[in-house]
Amino acid sequence: ANESAVLSVMQILQRSNVKSIDTTKGNCYIVTRMSVSSANEIFETTFGTYAYVDQPEAIVHKAVHFKIPPEIAQNVDFIYGIDDFPKLRKEYARVLRQKPLAPMSGNNPKTLASRYNISDYESTNSGNSQAIASFLSQYFNPSDLEKFQKRYKTPNNPIVKIDGKNDAEKAGVEATLDVEYITSVAKKVATWFVYTPTLVNNGQEDFLKWIIGQTNMSDSPWVHSVSYGDVESSIPAAFKTRVDDEFKKFGVAGRTIIYASEIGRAV
Repeated sequence: ANESAVLSVMQILQRSNVKSIDTTKGNCYIVTRMSVSSANEIFETTFGTYAYVDQPEAIVHKAVHFKIPPEIAQNVDFIYGIDDFPKLRKEYARVLRQKPLAPMSGNNPKTLASRYNISDYESTNSGNSQAIASFLSQYFNPSDLEKFQKRYKTPNNPIVKIDGKNDAEKAGVEATLDVEYITSVAKKVATWFVYTPTLVNNGQEDFLKWIIGQTNMSDSPWVHSVSYGDVESSIPAAFKTRVDDEFKKFGVAGRTIIYASEIGRAV
């Protein structure tokens, strides 16, 4: 990015006493946290605190409209997270613990290993790494993962790093399946769990924040599995363009992303 353009934006933020300012690799993004008073001053708006009628505990801080300071308008291509109100989603089903384990049938680590001819495969390179991306309050329970690996007689392969939040007491079906199958099929590959809590585009997954965070890491895993997807027409063009650009950077850096493979449309 143009250094003078970045500097001009940084000066506006600093003038309004914003302390938390980070730039991504290549200075393509400035990521900041600021007080409501600073945001009101910079964007000539009034942030409000809103709660949902049906779920009053779900609180968001948003502005109905905002302005980009004219002295930096030509240097700012994209801002998000200010005026989009997320739609509340129903919670995914939680893992049911009271039911006995069903007999082994259908797809499981053993049948998948046979189908893809990887029954005797185990990673021997300590540099191999993989991650699952999680959103929408989807968490996993490490003890459930250990039980799954014991049941299907796959090597013990715990999650080696949690990037973001994980609430083991609120384990969800989506995240549980993700960690169970990626660790049991790619045996002994170091695995991360990457959780992104924010919602954008009327309550959808914040793929941009997720990919910026991973692109900005020098040690981000080589393979990322993402079991989430959105209807393309529901996403603003500017947001899609930015996410696509970050995917390209990630690919050039040698990383691979496998998207929504469990529902028949791997990308």
